[in-house]
Formats: sequence, C-alpha cells, structure tokens
Amino acid sequence: MEPQHRKLHITIWYVVAAVAGVLLFQQFWTAYTMIEAIPYSQFEQLLKDGKIAEVGRMRDELLNESLFIDLDQARQLIGAWANDYNAARPHSSLGYKTPAAYAGTLTAPKGVTLAEALTAAG
Repeated sequence: MEPQHRKLHITIWYVVAAVAGVLLFQQFWTAYTMIEAIPYSQFEQLLKDGKIAEVGRMRDELLNESLFIDLDQARQLIGAWANDYNAARPHSSLGYKTPAAYAGTLTAPKGVTLAEALTAAG
C-alpha cells in the first residue's frame, strides 16, 4: 500500500505536466497560425480608435444564434455579417450614421482627394 504523501506527490506532478503541456501547445499553435500577440493596452487603443469591432458583438449576434453545417457556410455567414456591420449598420461612434454616410460628410484637405484621405486615415 502506497503512503498518502506519495499519491499527492504524483498528483501534483500530473498537474504540473498538464499545465506545461497546455502552455507548450499554445506556443506551437500561435506560431503555426501566425497569430501575433499584442499587449492589452494596444488592444484597448485599437478598440477605442474603431480599428476593430467590439469583441463580444459578433459572438452575441451571430455565433450564439447560428449553427454552421460546414466551414464554407461559416465563412459565408461571417463574411455577410461583417459586411453588414462594417458597411450598412449605423454606428453610435459615427453619430448613428452608416460608415458610407459618415464618409460622405467628411471633407479632405486641399489638394487631397477624399479617397486618399480615407486611405491615409486607415
């Protein structure tokens, strides 16, 4: 019969090995998928600047309500949702105008076309 402290010692090593395995898998997965980690402060700034959409909105409006049959259907529905969100929906940050309507209200500096100004602004 094994002593109790030996069982605990083995159990702790299983937990340590599992955590190390998960961290190692995460490193390989990140490198494989070419995902670049950014600091949270940079993520917050991109969110404030409107460069990325609110993280939970797609999950709440699309992913929680849809059942995807295959990857092609998922790509199609996500693309349609992103197009609708980025082009057709009014945004509170734009004075409840669609991005196209808001772009129409912008004026470019002299000698610069509106398209050039919008491209430079990101």
